[in-house]
Amino acid sequence: MIVGHLHKLWKGDEEMMQWGESLVEKMPRIFLLWLGPLNVGISLHHPETIRPIAKSLEPKAKQQYGFLQPFIGEGLLISNGDKWSRTRRLLTPAFHFDVLKSYISIYEDATNVLLTKWENHAANGKAFRALNDISLMTLDVMLRCACSHYSNCQNETDHPYINAIRELNELSFRRMMIPPYHSDFIFYLSPMGRKTKRYCDLVHEFSEKVIRERKAALKQSQQKNDLKSEPPRRRCLDFLDILLLARDESGLGLTEREIRDEVDTFVFEGHDTTASGIIFSLYCLAKYADHQDKCYEEACRILESKESIEWEDLAQLSYTTMCIKEALRLYPPVPSYFRDITEDTTIDGYKIPKGSWVGVNVHLMHRNPTVWPHPSEFEPERFLANNCANWDPYQYIPFAAGPRNCIGQNFALNEMKVAVAHIVHRFVLSVDKSYVVKRTPSPISKPVDGLTLYVADRAVSTGS
Repeated sequence: MIVGHLHKLWKGDEEMMQWGESLVEKMPRIFLLWLGPLNVGISLHHPETIRPIAKSLEPKAKQQYGFLQPFIGEGLLISNGDKWSRTRRLLTPAFHFDVLKSYISIYEDATNVLLTKWENHAANGKAFRALNDISLMTLDVMLRCACSHYSNCQNETDHPYINAIRELNELSFRRMMIPPYHSDFIFYLSPMGRKTKRYCDLVHEFSEKVIRERKAALKQSQQKNDLKSEPPRRRCLDFLDILLLARDESGLGLTEREIRDEVDTFVFEGHDTTASGIIFSLYCLAKYADHQDKCYEEACRILESKESIEWEDLAQLSYTTMCIKEALRLYPPVPSYFRDITEDTTIDGYKIPKGSWVGVNVHLMHRNPTVWPHPSEFEPERFLANNCANWDPYQYIPFAAGPRNCIGQNFALNEMKVAVAHIVHRFVLSVDKSYVVKRTPSPISKPVDGLTLYVADRAVSTGS
């Protein structure tokens, strides 16, 4: 009981995920986890047990999300109560239809950079690890959409911001698994704590520089009283503009620290989760050539007479969307989220006392055999309108659910559609037949080895 279930969680990434799946076969709705002698939590992995928590505004669990706070502060992901409500209201305009529509050209530009890079892999025919390139592409998108920051990050082989985020993602999960490190005092005296601080400083320095630049540009454009005086590529207010201009009912805006927290949260979550969604979608399509072929044919119908996917074309990517959604079911970018219980609660007949925490385990629920037929199989047709019409609204939640669902889910899904459609239109994707992706259960799920992928130029492959 000293370590509880930690010895199971220490076994390794894929083995830990499989252990959780084996528990669901015995306890398909709810089970208890001990993380050390005193830290107990409850895993929820069935729509009926998840529903009361997802519908509530119970606060995000301090213990789990507290480990991310040094990195992303008290942004929308972590904040609770009135602060969360106010921020959510202020940020909602950033995801309005008209704003999202203007980002399609940015998705296109960033994806084209990736396609050019991958031509080298297609030419040499060698397998390569695709995740880093995808992460750089989604970071490029986020910096452009969030801050109008045009960098050359996709052409950098070792981007410090990407490295820092990758390390912080892993460090926060490893800290959760080591009870003595739950104490800030002990943790920051350790090598792991010092490394965490070093990476946090790097990320904050990067975001503060971007904010200063955007703030100066916005001030200049306001002085001219004409946002159209910006370069042609700036067609609308971006996320940071909206943060800088936002005012609540009292006329108060966000403080500089609040703006930094939201930028850190948006760039971190927005690029890393989207990269996860894209990389697992590519893995599934590389593994199942028949589904890849259907996505290719769909992309061809759109791109046969033009080079770009436009806003109106997204609705025509119906099969590609189903494949992406099925990949998100099998490999949800955020495998779990956690809530603190602020008053005695009964779920599924079990009394959960005030002060406990619960984990809404999206990964386990998406593979729960009492919820999904053939849960481990890749079957995009699940998402045909007739097949999903009677689903429980809480059985498929890759972007969470309820009032605290992901505010940027449409942004992310649109980016995934554009990227995946262009990639399969340009390249034939494949993986070694013996290759099985290994998952990591850290805050944002990714292939442990970065996903070993082959790409071949379609024009060469088809002889056209």
